[in-house]
Amino acid sequence: MKHFTNLGKNMRTWAYHAYMGMITIASMPDIARVITKNGVVASWKGFHGGFPGFFKGLDATSKLQREAMNDMGIAVDAILSSRALMMSRAGAMGDILDITGMGATSAKIFTKLTLMNRWNDTLKHVAGVAAQHRMLNQMMNYDSLSKMRKLELNERGFDADMADKIRAESGSFTTIKGATIANTNRWNDKEVARFFEQQLLKDVELTIVTPGVGDTPLFMSNEFWKLAFQF
Repeated sequence: MKHFTNLGKNMRTWAYHAYMGMITIASMPDIARVITKNGVVASWKGFHGGFPGFFKGLDATSKLQREAMNDMGIAVDAILSSRALMMSRAGAMGDILDITGMGATSAKIFTKLTLMNRWNDTLKHVAGVAAQHRMLNQMMNYDSLSKMRKLELNERGFDADMADKIRAESGSFTTIKGATIANTNRWNDKEVARFFEQQLLKDVELTIVTPGVGDTPLFMSNEFWKLAFQF
């Protein structure tokens, strides 16, 4: 049984290599998802700070944005390869092809070569900055929001009381390249900070869709069905 499981993992990994070479290009619609989710203004602030990093690396101020995102567990795909590997369902081959000497899998290496990790990192950085700016702006102007918008926010836990608590932490906010950064690690109310971080992370994961274990049907625990429905 163990040999069958290993065979299934290896077959999914090779299938990933064979069919996912264009995965980065196929992920271009992620840009539209950021804009439709956050609006043009907030999205521009995210793209302005984060998107150039995909081509030439981040400047000093954009690195501050990225560090703020990383502190909340956002835009860490360059390290974890989480989105690409969950999308591909590739199996680990570290015991067979440990070519980095650091326990990396061939699937992770392939994902780096296709620039998918860098793309995911960049788009989650952009989505995180845009969503954070949008959410903080809504909290700061909660009283002037429309009834429908308030109802939508209330369903996510952002009611008038939560808006007051977040506004009370506004002294910790900073502005980087026009985008408002929460700096939740400086907030006095740690419970509110944790809630905001969780909601922001959830927002980003829904914008740049990142499948989780809970999104996998039970029948996919079988090696045959994992391979049959890999993509």
